[in-house]
Formats: sequence, structure tokens, C-alpha cells
Amino acid sequence: MAVARGGEVQGADEAPTRYAWYVAALLLAVNTTSYIDRKMPFILVEPIKHDLALSDTQIGLITGLAFALFYGAAGIPLASLADKGNRARILAFALAAWGGLTSLGGFAQNFWHLCSARIGVAASESVGTPCSHSLLADYFPSGHRARVIALYTIGPPLGIFLGLSLGGLINQFLNWRIAMFLLGVPGLLLAVLVHFTLREPPRKVAADAAQEPAPRMVDAVRAYLREPMLIHLWCANVLFATSSSALQVFAPAFIMRTFGLPTGEIGVTYGLLAGVAGTVGAMAGGQLGDRVGLRRALICGAAVVGLSAPVLVFGLFSHSYPLFLVGVFAVSASVYMTSGPMYAVIQRVLPSRMHAVGTAITLLGVNGVAMSIGPLVTGAISDGLGYMKGGEGLKWALVVSSAPILWSAVHFLLAARWLTRNGVISSRAAPSANGNGRAPARSLP
Repeated sequence: MAVARGGEVQGADEAPTRYAWYVAALLLAVNTTSYIDRKMPFILVEPIKHDLALSDTQIGLITGLAFALFYGAAGIPLASLADKGNRARILAFALAAWGGLTSLGGFAQNFWHLCSARIGVAASESVGTPCSHSLLADYFPSGHRARVIALYTIGPPLGIFLGLSLGGLINQFLNWRIAMFLLGVPGLLLAVLVHFTLREPPRKVAADAAQEPAPRMVDAVRAYLREPMLIHLWCANVLFATSSSALQVFAPAFIMRTFGLPTGEIGVTYGLLAGVAGTVGAMAGGQLGDRVGLRRALICGAAVVGLSAPVLVFGLFSHSYPLFLVGVFAVSASVYMTSGPMYAVIQRVLPSRMHAVGTAITLLGVNGVAMSIGPLVTGAISDGLGYMKGGEGLKWALVVSSAPILWSAVHFLLAARWLTRNGVISSRAAPSANGNGRAPARSLP
């Protein structure tokens, strides 16, 4: 499908420019930095817990509910601002904010200090991916989007590896406060690079809609909620993220309590495996989405997601660190395998000026709803089973939290089945040339 770009029509299969690939690499670095700042506290759960005298429930509140609520509350309004304003400037400002607040968390003296710093990180990070996805959609033609979003999605596993490994090593040789302070600095430096080198591109809009004003936030939300496949994908991601967020928060603590390993060793081994798994899953999902079609990619993703739950439970009961890591690998690969196709579907369904809000709504489910539930409930179950020795209470809490993974696989299949039954992707959001309020149907590969 042809789209307008700077007054010219660009084909869907036009090759991206070198600068577009630079933008993709820069946004990958931004995403990696955000996940360093977001996930690094997970390897520091045990030292933070003992230093500040916190319970597992309070840890779940800081890393889950408090972070998620403010991430979700800020995400959609800021994404709507990004759909209307200069995304490059908004991203640079947000990046500087979350880097600085991560460093500030190293000075926390109690639960409320640390919680406030993490709330600030959450609010500023909420606009990062919506801005980035919107920019990538305008720099890359539709035939490359699943792959470039998959490339962008490598940021989380890279950030998890760097955050856990560096955070664990710095804590082991120094302390958790210095770890948080030092790992917030790269975000501040990268914000300067984004400000001076990232150019705001022209919006890709249909030729007949080129002169229309940006839609209101409420219109973008309504457009999202009218698409059944997006609702199924939202539910699938909420359910899967409920389980995966609990695992990410408490896996390092489980390893320490069960296998007695120090933070440095856990950060390198667990972090490396989670990073490799996420990278493999993201690239596989992106290649599937662009080569065999988004529908088939969702079906493959549903199968992998469904298999990851029993593999994780087996690893939890194995009493073997390598086998537990196999379970972590299965879940981590599954999380990122579905990301590229899912966000490519969102960008195919919604108009350009709704891309950021569409991404934010999806992330509201993942980082708002799911992270509010998963870590908090898992921490509460662990505290309730505190009479069990070693890591047994936390093990059973993680087993319970793995159940939603199977349910999420069903919603991925329902999304794919809906697309099969209808045979097309259609958007009710963008007006067609004849003014009837419906865009023409677009074939789903």
C-alpha cells in the first residue's frame, strides 16, 4: 500500500535508508537502557530487602504494583502527546528523566524513598516504546516493520542481561546503592545523543487523510477497542506478562534461597540466559511475521507460549540450577517471540497518528495491569508460605503464578482464528476516501 511521505508516495517494499537503520540502532540502545534501569533492581532484591528491612510483599509493591500503576496512568496521555507532537524531543526528555531517577534510587533510606524513585522511572519510561514504535513505523515501510520491531525488541533481553549482570557484580564487590547510581548514568548520556541526532520524520498517512488533524486520545482508544484481534492480543499479553513479570522479579531471589549463589554469579548466568532467550525469540518472531505472515506467526507463538508453562514448572521442581534455567529460557523466548508480530498487527490496523496510543494501550496491559498483579500476588503467597524452609514457599508461589501462561496461549490462538475467519485486517479508525468512516479492508499476510 502506498503512503505519503514528505509529499511523496512511498511503496510498501521500498528499501529503508541508512539513516533509518541508524534510527533503529539508536532506539534499540534507548530500549536497552530503559530495561537496564527497569530490571536491574531484580538482582538486588535480597540486599535491598535486608538493608531496608522489607518483606516480599513490599518488594512486590515496589517492583510491581507501584511501578505498574504509574506506568499505566502516564502511558496513554503521554503517547497521545507523542502522536501530536515532536516524538524525538519527548523521547530525549523522558530518557534523561528515567536515567536520573534510577541513580537517585541509590540514595533511598526506606520503602517510601525507593518506591517514589521507581514511580518516577515508571512514568518517564511509559512513553519510550510508544514514541519509538511510532518513529519506526514512519522510517520503515510496512514490509520491514515486523523485523525492525523485532530488532527493537532485542533491547529488553539485552537490558535484562546488562542490568542483572552489571548490577549483580557491582553489588557483590561494592553495594546495591552504587549499582543503582552507576547504571542510571548511561540514560543521561544517551539522552544527549538522542536530542542532537534523532530527527523527527514526516508522518506516514494515507493520501486522503494527509490534511486531517491528529485524532483525539479518546478516538484512538475507541479505535483500538473496536478491533477484536487487538482485544485478544491485549488479553494474551496481560495473562502472559502476569506470569513472566513475577518470574523476572523473584527468580534471582529464588536462586539465592534455593541454590545459595551470590548476586554476581546469578547476574551473569541467569542474565545471560534470559538475554539470549529473548534475543532468539524476538528475531524468530520478527522473521516469521515478515516471511510467513502475521497470522501464522501468531499461531506459532501460541504453541511456544503454551509449551513454556510446563517446562518452567518442571524446572522449578527439578532442584537443578541448569534445569531451572531451561524453564527460564522457555518463558523468556516465548515472551519476545510474539512481540514483533503483535506490534506489526497494531501498526497495520491503526492509522499512523494512532500508533503511539495503540502501543501504549498494549503496554498498559503488560506493564500496568500484569505487573500490578504478578509480583504482588507472588510476593504475598511467598510471605504466606514463609514457614516453609529455604526457597520452598517462593517456589510454590512461582508455580501458582505460571498458570496464566496457558490461558494466554488460548487468546493468541483466538486472535489468529479471528483473522483466519475474516481473512483480512480492517481498521474502523481511519476514514476512507468516500467519507463513510471505514477504511478499506487490507489483506493479512
